[in-house]
Amino acid sequence: MASKERIAYWDNLKLVLIYLVVVGHFLIPISNKTGTVNATFQWIYFFHMPAFVFVSGFFSKSFVKREDQRVNKLAGYILLYFIYFFALYFLEIAVLNAGRTLTLFSTKSAPWYMLAMAAWLIIIPYFKDLNPYVGITVAIIFGLLIGTDNATCNAPTIARIIILLPFFVAGYYFNGERIKNIKIWMRLLAVIILIAIFLLIFYNTQEVNKYMGFFYSERSYLSMGKGNIKGIELRMIFYIVASLMTACVMCLIPSKRNILTVIGERSLSVFVIHRLLRAFFVKYNFYKHIGGGKKALLIVLIISLIISAFSSIKVFNEGLKKIIGIKIVNKKS
Repeated sequence: MASKERIAYWDNLKLVLIYLVVVGHFLIPISNKTGTVNATFQWIYFFHMPAFVFVSGFFSKSFVKREDQRVNKLAGYILLYFIYFFALYFLEIAVLNAGRTLTLFSTKSAPWYMLAMAAWLIIIPYFKDLNPYVGITVAIIFGLLIGTDNATCNAPTIARIIILLPFFVAGYYFNGERIKNIKIWMRLLAVIILIAIFLLIFYNTQEVNKYMGFFYSERSYLSMGKGNIKGIELRMIFYIVASLMTACVMCLIPSKRNILTVIGERSLSVFVIHRLLRAFFVKYNFYKHIGGGKKALLIVLIISLIISAFSSIKVFNEGLKKIIGIKIVNKKS
């Protein structure tokens, strides 16, 4: 029973995070329209991808243990990356008449995560025998120092992989048994902290906008107008706030299945399909119709839930499982 509850917990966590991914992507075209929309967008982007990377790291334990299946897993993510990249590339050309430069390994669009997963899986075995505090510290140092290199401007995917590496490593080291020890006071404190952070962002949206680039950007600190020391300080603040928000959200996740848990189970298909669907929303002037205020935010929240549910239907999930489950090396007998 405990095992099932833990599985449900992680699926519910993935449900919340993939929903926020969809909301975040659908908010991009109107993210600067009003204070409420902008604050919501920034609040989501402070932690949703770090949290998702953390969960991916947690589930990488089996990859590290199963050396005989590493090649298959890596091949699956790389294959999916190419399929996803070209599907989105040609879809945006066909549907949006968008002029796109073909930057296969420098993409900042959604497919980058598939390539990042392959990279993190290659890296994580080297952290296996390190003390967790040492491993996380090493990853943080890499994440901080990457911003001091001007060459990262030409390799945005590599920069993001390194910037978010500490969350993947932390997820790998995380002891899943800890979710059993979440107390009511922790949940209440988590709600207070998340609301407080939202209010801080809401009343300082313009100021926060200035510094968002230091969190995810592939650009160097100097190219963003700050010295290396200041840039490192800002990215360290991002690491602290993103970790705090991730911990708070984890405290609020139910451990039992519900009607929406299946969306979390199929988060990969949601991640892939929703981004393809957004092109049609842009094509048919969805954002012109909804405007940019609180009403627009509510519509995006509702539409994102519908899109998440649709993107998780079995046919999409099964198709993607076949791609990512490619067998290049047979199991050892």
